[in-house]
Amino acid sequence: PGTVSNWGAGQNQPATTATVDTYGTYVFSWFESNGNGYCTDTADITVNFYLQPIANAGSGGDACAQSFAVNAVPSIPPASQDGYTTQWTMTAGPGTVTSWGAGQDQASTTITVDTYGTYQFTWTESNGTGTCSDADAIIVNYYRQPVANAGSGGDECDLDFVLSATASVPIGDRDGYSATWSYVGPGTVISWSSGQTSPTTTVTVDTYGAYQFTWNESNGSGVCTDNQAINVNFYEQPTAVAGAPLTDVCRDSALIPIPLQGTIGGGASQGFWSVASGGG
Repeated sequence: PGTVSNWGAGQNQPATTATVDTYGTYVFSWFESNGNGYCTDTADITVNFYLQPIANAGSGGDACAQSFAVNAVPSIPPASQDGYTTQWTMTAGPGTVTSWGAGQDQASTTITVDTYGTYQFTWTESNGTGTCSDADAIIVNYYRQPVANAGSGGDECDLDFVLSATASVPIGDRDGYSATWSYVGPGTVISWSSGQTSPTTTVTVDTYGAYQFTWNESNGSGVCTDNQAINVNFYEQPTAVAGAPLTDVCRDSALIPIPLQGTIGGGASQGFWSVASGGG
């Protein structure tokens, strides 16, 4: 399909290198002559020139799911494809591929696996019906995405509250997993009974008021994260003091006021009297 651009050691040399300007199938003839051309003979050979693939699998990466989009770059232009094939293969990993998306032979596709972990995928290109080939591999880490559940907040009449989060990543799917509580509020946490990284723990603060506690989960050494916050109100428990008891009150009319002297204490902002018994 093309022309010889270089005959190497020479066109008349039995051993030489022929260079062509176009890929394809060529027939070369070796011609011998003796007796000033009286006696001649020729022999033909067929040579197929194929463009060598240079595989480029693109970039690997991390996925917070069981699917990852790969993007290889085919290296053989259509005009130079002769018996050309491409294929993705899984060359390492803890599980199996459940879907090749657009197809195992497609440069850009989505690979879905059945087990979280680290996988190696290899992109292979072949030209000349397997004569010329090349491969390139990428690494993909599949991590389970945390879905944080901080439990319920609430109100507390002291400085202690039980936090009850739920860890969302099963032990078998943890890879670089971490979890911790964080908070904002008017005071300081002075105790995390079971530890700040425990989903269930009793938190003790040093100042009454409204606090927000956030349960933070991370998998894949910070690649996949989630968090959820709850609100907790710590109130000081009131201490009611009704004053000195009035054992006997003599009045000629029930409408005459009776002096009662209580005390608002224990951090309460207001109080009221009620009839606990008696009347009529």
